[in-house]
Amino acid sequence: MPLSEGTRLGNCRLVRKLGEGGMAEVWEAVDVTLERRVAIKVVKETISSLPEFDARFRREAKTAAQLEHPNILQIYGFGVENGVAFIEMPCLSGGTLASRLESGPPPPPETVCEWVDALASALDAAHGRGIIHRDIKSVNVLFDQSGRIVLADFGLAKSMADSSGLTAAGTLMGTPMYLSPEQARGESLTPASDQFSLGVLAFRMLTGRLPWGPNAAPAVVMMRIVSHAAPAPSSLRPEVHPAVDAVFDRVLAKKPEGRYESCGDFAAALREALLPRRNSMVADTPTVISSQPILVAPAPVPAAGPPPRRPRPVAASAPVPLSRRPGLVVLLLLFLGVNSVVLALVVWDKIGARRTGGSAEGPSVPAVLPAPDSTPTPAPAPALDPMSGPIVVVEQTPTAPLVPADTPPPTAPSETPTPEPSPIPTVEPTPTPPAALPPGAIPPVRTTDVRPTFSDDLMRRHGGLDGRVELEVLVLADGTIGSIHVVRGVDPEIDDVVVQAARRQLGFAPASLRGRPIAARATVVVGVRFRLAPPPG
Repeated sequence: MPLSEGTRLGNCRLVRKLGEGGMAEVWEAVDVTLERRVAIKVVKETISSLPEFDARFRREAKTAAQLEHPNILQIYGFGVENGVAFIEMPCLSGGTLASRLESGPPPPPETVCEWVDALASALDAAHGRGIIHRDIKSVNVLFDQSGRIVLADFGLAKSMADSSGLTAAGTLMGTPMYLSPEQARGESLTPASDQFSLGVLAFRMLTGRLPWGPNAAPAVVMMRIVSHAAPAPSSLRPEVHPAVDAVFDRVLAKKPEGRYESCGDFAAALREALLPRRNSMVADTPTVISSQPILVAPAPVPAAGPPPRRPRPVAASAPVPLSRRPGLVVLLLLFLGVNSVVLALVVWDKIGARRTGGSAEGPSVPAVLPAPDSTPTPAPAPALDPMSGPIVVVEQTPTAPLVPADTPPPTAPSETPTPEPSPIPTVEPTPTPPAALPPGAIPPVRTTDVRPTFSDDLMRRHGGLDGRVELEVLVLADGTIGSIHVVRGVDPEIDDVVVQAARRQLGFAPASLRGRPIAARATVVVGVRFRLAPPPG
């Protein structure tokens, strides 16, 4: 049946054609019953007239209509009238991702991560219902008036491909640029195929181009998808970190089993690699604090060598009152089983990270990272914090303002001394094996500690925070970390620092079953508490 303005399909009256692809047309329409503006996707007659299409189309459309997700375009209705198959959907006014990518420079990394996160969440939700999209591309990604990103055309691609025999014949469905290798070979598909297509889409968002060339013929594109590795994003945008290249190496792997476990895992890995690091430097030899009885050893005596530089004399002046220099105290609460709690308390003082000598007005212990010119003092027994029970307290108390050897001595005390970052020691708990571990299997064993370090700015913004971050870690059969999910978090910034530290530092011996390494999940819980320290004296 020919379509034109005014044609009725179900309860909808066509208003104007919005676009046309190889297998369908999109029309703006009005639902005359509800009096609302909608979009109608009409399958071309060359497809809808094929045998078995009607039954497949109705089945797939009904399944897709049951998907409820904020980033999946809702299906209002569907039908087949006079041989015309159509789907009724919201008519969004924000345009397509294709138009945005073609009309301007690549979006900033934060926007790329936001969009990929949303699309990955939508795909994982569909995959959980047994639905594979099969046709992820920039024109199927839409925006509403508020800028919310949504994925359209769930269910339509499979019914068209199966009914027309395109899958079996290996014939192209529309543009081949986003196809997975197994899709290009006409093989059966899994959620990993959608993940590959999402990776291609993310590659284009980040670099402004497709990985297989801008104007190659379809046959050439298919060959490259199957047999050629995608270029590294950093080769197209030098400012991209090499860690991002590794993420795309994995998501665009030729074999499905080489990709991430889920689209969400890919999105999380991309965010971790792409966004700038926010944590400060990490101590080379952080101090580990235990709730068990301990002895705090004095600072180690340096090996024989050149005598230390003597700091220039400080001009006689009254020291800055300590009450004007409140430190920021960080408590890192680490859960080690049911009855054991480990807490570390570190004073972050604006000028206490380095000392030039003298005695303090209160007890002091060696700093975690003493400066070369420091003179550490003996450490008294740690005190207990009445707020939290058996807490071992480590405090760093300034003894005198520091004057660098190459800086002229000040003539008056400084009201705004520059803070020196101080590392924060932490201990990571032993992971708990997942409930799904096979009977008789030995769970993963942690081999290294994780010591996340938080910037002073972050700690000042989150003073008074008291919570815990629960991570689910996938430990692969070779002992590497496959993915890290935040199951329960306290704040996106805090969670991000903990995940980054876990990704870099966490080590495991893999789980095993009858002597054979297997992949398994482990749970790691990290308690975090920040509070302002009371002024000394």
